[in-house]
Amino acid sequence: MGEITRERKWGLALFGLPFLGVGIGFLILSVIPTLFEAQQMEGWPSTQGTLSSARLKSSTSDGSTTYGVEASYSYRVNGMSYNNDRVAISSGNDNIGSFQQDLGRRLERLYRNNKPVTVYYNPGNPAEAVLDRTLRWGLLGFKLIFVVIFG
Repeated sequence: MGEITRERKWGLALFGLPFLGVGIGFLILSVIPTLFEAQQMEGWPSTQGTLSSARLKSSTSDGSTTYGVEASYSYRVNGMSYNNDRVAISSGNDNIGSFQQDLGRRLERLYRNNKPVTVYYNPGNPAEAVLDRTLRWGLLGFKLIFVVIFG
């Protein structure tokens, strides 16, 4: 009674394999790249940019509201002009904390008042830029839940 058969062990392993894949997928495709990008962006220099649009967007489904930020901006580095629309390290909408609402309102206010925005750019490729390089620990923790539970 206490012994598990070889077939049952293989069956359990095959059952768990997709779950392990999801956990490893979240780790490799989301968590590690986010940490790497945040570390790289810490050393990026900044310049002043001009917002050509900025808006906080929201979506409600099943009683839950998610938020996202859209913005486009232009900036100059070494005499060259660039345009970009990357706002933060992690793209997409979410409802984890108030990061999206705070950033969206701040950018909308700067846009309305025609104020400059700080743009962080990759010195090796100035076309790569971001407006907010904050590492969102709450969002990262949420993703890590999937890594731990499924992995």
